[in-house]
Amino acid sequence: MATPRHDPVTPLETCMADLEGGAQGFAFSSGRAAIGCLAELVNSGAHVIVSDGLHGGRYRLLEDVRRRSGGLRISYVDPADRGAVKAAVEDETKMIWVESPVSPRTTLTDLDMIASVAAEHELISICDNTDCTPYLQQPLAHGFNISLHSAPGYLHGGMLAQGAVAVVAKGQDFLVDKLGFLRSAIGAAPSALDSDLALRSLASLPLRMERVCDNAERIAAFLAGHRRIKQIFYPGLAEHPRPDLANRQMRRAGGVMAVIVAGGTEEAREFLGRLQLFSTGEGPGGPGSRIDNPVLSTFGAVPPEIRAGMGLADGLFRIWVGLEDGDDLINDLQAALG
Repeated sequence: MATPRHDPVTPLETCMADLEGGAQGFAFSSGRAAIGCLAELVNSGAHVIVSDGLHGGRYRLLEDVRRRSGGLRISYVDPADRGAVKAAVEDETKMIWVESPVSPRTTLTDLDMIASVAAEHELISICDNTDCTPYLQQPLAHGFNISLHSAPGYLHGGMLAQGAVAVVAKGQDFLVDKLGFLRSAIGAAPSALDSDLALRSLASLPLRMERVCDNAERIAAFLAGHRRIKQIFYPGLAEHPRPDLANRQMRRAGGVMAVIVAGGTEEAREFLGRLQLFSTGEGPGGPGSRIDNPVLSTFGAVPPEIRAGMGLADGLFRIWVGLEDGDDLINDLQAALG
């Protein structure tokens, strides 16, 4: 009897494929496991185009692991700049990998443009859809091959389930077969318990995301008018660089924003220390709101001049809005800002 090329499809994977409008979902034991398997879709020595500002964990896996072990060559581009994206394509380019929104300034990727360039050059196109979830954004509908979700954030809400899910578009039988084989060969499938918890959590996804967006819109409006806020980046505000993209490819503007608070690193520490409801951390924190200052955390060792080139001012904070009472969140920010 022939050995199956990949594992049976689970209810969670069927549900996620339906939500994304794809052919098949693949659940993984962690976000890193999913990224590792997706990176194996291209051969050693391939060239990959990646959106600048890629999440730190994804950056480390691609740069510090796959560049060394698989000889990947990686180019980082502004995913909203068609000219830059097309100029980065080489003969050996095999994949383009983007996020939307892109940290730290919630830059929006033009999904239609990226998918068009990928199709023109026969590249595998991947969009990390973690911060939006399928409720707010569906990359496959814009022509992407794969939509990726790291699960313990907005998708699964309560942080009870660990893992990730990648959904492959319809008509991509080769990718379905290859990704299924890779996951099985590497042993990256999630536990039955995590899959069951994740599936149960999806029932509340629309309600949770509507509440998150309600809170985020109110918080963004409050921060935009505060004297200590030098600049705010949120797709739901008219002053966002590409509000047209938010209107075209997102149901609502989501729960992720960034602000620059007046002052330097000491003022940033004081601001964080006065917050009561926002926990400190990177990425959505389940039902609770989170806030992160990259200079005080993941980018603290990067020289100031390099941080400046990345748009990481000392007073820049990334906020992932949760499900708490909106008035309580605004009052907490008001007290911390002074």
